[in-house]
Amino acid sequence: TEIDCPVDCVANVGEWSGCSTTCGAGTRQRTVEITTPAQGTGAQCTQASEEACVGSSTGTLTGDGGWGQGTVSTSDGVIQGMYGSNIPSVSQTFSTSGSHTSLQIRARVWLVDSVDGGETLRITVDGTEIFNEGRLYHTSCAGWSTGPSDVPNPWSSDNLACYKDVDTPVAHTGPTATVTISSSIDQASSDEAWGFSRFSIEYTGEIDVCPVDCVGSWG
Repeated sequence: TEIDCPVDCVANVGEWSGCSTTCGAGTRQRTVEITTPAQGTGAQCTQASEEACVGSSTGTLTGDGGWGQGTVSTSDGVIQGMYGSNIPSVSQTFSTSGSHTSLQIRARVWLVDSVDGGETLRITVDGTEIFNEGRLYHTSCAGWSTGPSDVPNPWSSDNLACYKDVDTPVAHTGPTATVTISSSIDQASSDEAWGFSRFSIEYTGEIDVCPVDCVGSWG
């Protein structure tokens, strides 16, 4: 008696499409192309070509203002700062359109002059740290980038205004997010300083129920 050898099914599976709706229940599709059908007792292909999804929205919030402290204008844009040890931190609460499921935090952070080893600039979202870095030398940006000459730097020609770009995904849910940006520098802005610019939050969130405006009639 001849017994066919089992052959497992093989399929090329494409990427999921976007959800068919931006709010409420919808569906998404993908291509499932069977290249080798199952034979005998081989495993069948079980990849679905359609599944249920919930509509989502995306948006971007900017942080050009609202931090409650001073700013400076430079050829690199407006910088929140430059702060010394008298302003150790600033915070702002951002509200998204509906409840979000993820965030992308972007900012350009600045440390200027003789930032000693161990002094850092830190970013947290609702208390969760997403960035904490410092510089070792005031005469070299060493892993950071050198800013333009018009960034406030009143100390001397061998001191540098250095920046680093932050672009960090954050697993976070809720309708709001409080961002705190701080530094552990321990001297006045006449000796060392910190600040940030180009701050934004990109958010994504599922919207379970589509909004419906109230409609009525009045006598």
